[in-house]
Amino acid sequence: MLSLVYAAYGYYWGAWAVLFADFLSGHDLSPGEGSWRLVVLSATAVLAMTLLAPRMEGVPRRVSVALALALQGGGAFLIAVSATDWLVLAFGIAGVGTGLVDVFVNAAGQSIESRSARPVLQTVHACYGIGGALGALVAGGVLSVGGTFRTVLVEAAIVQVAVALACSRTRSLAAAEGASGRGSSAFSLAAFVRWPYLLLPALVVLAAFFIEGSMDVWSVIYLRRTLGASNLAGSGGFAAFALATTVGRLFAARLLFGLGYRRTILFSGLGSALAGLVAVTATSPGVASLGFLLLGVCVSAAAPAAFGLAGGSGRDAALAIAAMTTVGYSGFVLGPPLLGWLAEEAGLRATMAALMVATLVIAVGGVAGRKGTAGELAPVSRSG
Repeated sequence: MLSLVYAAYGYYWGAWAVLFADFLSGHDLSPGEGSWRLVVLSATAVLAMTLLAPRMEGVPRRVSVALALALQGGGAFLIAVSATDWLVLAFGIAGVGTGLVDVFVNAAGQSIESRSARPVLQTVHACYGIGGALGALVAGGVLSVGGTFRTVLVEAAIVQVAVALACSRTRSLAAAEGASGRGSSAFSLAAFVRWPYLLLPALVVLAAFFIEGSMDVWSVIYLRRTLGASNLAGSGGFAAFALATTVGRLFAARLLFGLGYRRTILFSGLGSALAGLVAVTATSPGVASLGFLLLGVCVSAAAPAAFGLAGGSGRDAALAIAAMTTVGYSGFVLGPPLLGWLAEEAGLRATMAALMVATLVIAVGGVAGRKGTAGELAPVSRSG
């Protein structure tokens, strides 16, 4: 069920990546002006993670996950139908759902993973990529036959609400229940005071979220406006990235339990830097899409590995993951205005160059953490 939830969640963001240029045109917004609406979404997501998620630890996982996805779907519907003056409210509602989805899905996945001693988070995150690719291709197809961004966003919102209803009735998340409500009275960021070692994996999550969140917004508009790609070619470029994250995460599910989390993070950072260089220097949509594909494969392992690194130490995993997700979402908070400003002042190619800086942060996280032992899984047989 967690995989289906994240697939529906990814479906929306895959569609959004393709529709962002049309959303801006439909509301007569510049890239910078549009990015500030995304800041509202990101800021409310961080507030939900910091203030609300820790207080909901006593709620059954099937209810908390379903409620989070339904809120995100409701916000997505409002974004689709609202006039420009009401977009701030619509993005704010979507942000609350967005923040809670990421906290509760990752916490539930980590709980199941630690109890079953098998990779779960990688598979769940892989399904986000599958949903993202499907959403991008559907959005590109609808635009190509004359459809509007509003139609696709409403359809994506319906998908999320339908999956949320199914989740609320499932019994499959019983193994993911939190041990207690101990975290309900504490701010999630207090975890960094109690466990300073979380800062390193949190920075890795921040960089990975910055990259993936930026791709969700800026990749297709870069292909369409800078490199002259058609609607379908632009959606195909993002679909390549999204599917590559799926393949990468399914592969990393084996790699993690064979080489350990830290080596996986190092590989992710170095490979992502090389792929980002290809995308930044490309002069054709095809070459840039190839760079996106390689970027998806490499960056896909970073965030799940970092979450596993934090949760494997036997501490309060829900609080640790909520803290790391909150810091990670700073990438979404900083990314939209920064990349929007870069797009207006230096061009959309500069937005792609900014992603390369984030890939280096991931690589540093892998290097700096290799000698530590907190939270690391001992290598085991790949058949285990």
